Amino acid sequence: MHFTHVVSVLAASLVLSEGATSPFSPNPPSYLGCIGGPMRQWPGCANTAPAQTNLTNVVTTFANVTCSSYTGPFGVAYDTYHPGRAFVVVGSTLHVLDTSGFTPTVLQSITLGNITVVLMAGGIELTIDGRFIMVATGSNWLIIVDAAKALAGCSDAVVGRIPGNLAAGSSAVLLTVSPNNEYVFVSQEDGNTATTAVNGTQVGTVEVFKLNTPLGGTNDTVTGRSIGYIELGLLVVGSVLSGDGQYLYVASERKSETVGQGTITVLSVPKLETQPNTSFVSQVVTGCGPVRLLLSSDGSTFWTSARESNLLQGFDTSKLISDPDNALIASVQVGTQPVDLIFAKNETRILTADSSRSYVNASAGISVVDVEAALAGNMHASLGSIPTGYFPRQLAVSHDGNTVLVSLYCSCQVQTIDVATLP
Repeated sequence: MHFTHVVSVLAASLVLSEGATSPFSPNPPSYLGCIGGPMRQWPGCANTAPAQTNLTNVVTTFANVTCSSYTGPFGVAYDTYHPGRAFVVVGSTLHVLDTSGFTPTVLQSITLGNITVVLMAGGIELTIDGRFIMVATGSNWLIIVDAAKALAGCSDAVVGRIPGNLAAGSSAVLLTVSPNNEYVFVSQEDGNTATTAVNGTQVGTVEVFKLNTPLGGTNDTVTGRSIGYIELGLLVVGSVLSGDGQYLYVASERKSETVGQGTITVLSVPKLETQPNTSFVSQVVTGCGPVRLLLSSDGSTFWTSARESNLLQGFDTSKLISDPDNALIASVQVGTQPVDLIFAKNETRILTADSSRSYVNASAGISVVDVEAALAGNMHASLGSIPTGYFPRQLAVSHDGNTVLVSLYCSCQVQTIDVATLP
């Protein structure tokens, strides 16, 4: 049973924290871009987005989580085979959440490593079989967690800590696991001093990790190594596999410091797995600052959040290689600085996490976009915005499609949205 009120800040918290900020508090924490004010200049791009209708009838609730001194909740994902369970990372800790009720509570907390090994854990992704959780970390280590052991609270739940190649970068934020669970493609956002400089700024990379121990075997320890990387544009962030698993689509926020537009690069997965630096296939230009990617279940369309254009954009995957200049098929105005995006209601809706992370006077929210209207060319296909806290960063939808979790990076909270109440 859901609460009778629509928005609730709960006393029952994930990890009780008197300092946790409510969604409506005027004072977010001051770490890692939570102070407000533009972080970068983006030539030819947008500032704040126009105000949207507040979707106050959407049922949602908030639960507090203790933030570390340097980071808030980031990666969030539902467990594959255990309904009512999910995971969220905060700093160097992976929390196991009980989501059987509408409000999450913490069941277990797993330490991923010391501060040297795990500096700000970022994106997480479960393997195809749901047995392992891959964690990207800013200190350039790939962390591998046994999901069943994490659910049970075992002290040996971390079964792999694999160092990366510092030449590729030390600013990993997100990752994608190959369909055979043998490779992990990690986005090194800022590259390193060894990577090519564009107007004085190093380009980002996709670093490839090969797992030596096949996941799903009897050996509890997973080993592996970094086998190389490919340089892309500036600020490499999100990636997603094509429907057939043969290509990896990767977002670079900018082409250069003097060009605001970003790119989506198409990489060959077979070449990533053998010679990463030869994997380039094609590239398409997007709006400013693309940061996340989402693929339709039939593989025909991928969507990206153009953060510095305040846009959700859709691309025809069949044209990415043959006709990239004409691959763009949809652009929708959403809220200020959208980051993550996810499907809801059987892919008839896309939710975007509008972070407003660089603007003190702009409201964060979750835009709800009508997919059919967007594909029909309606730039104003957003149905409105769900009120949220500071810096909604990552989204996850439950496997039954009934709820969405939102990690609120600068509110020290996890938000739950009732999908049935979406317009």
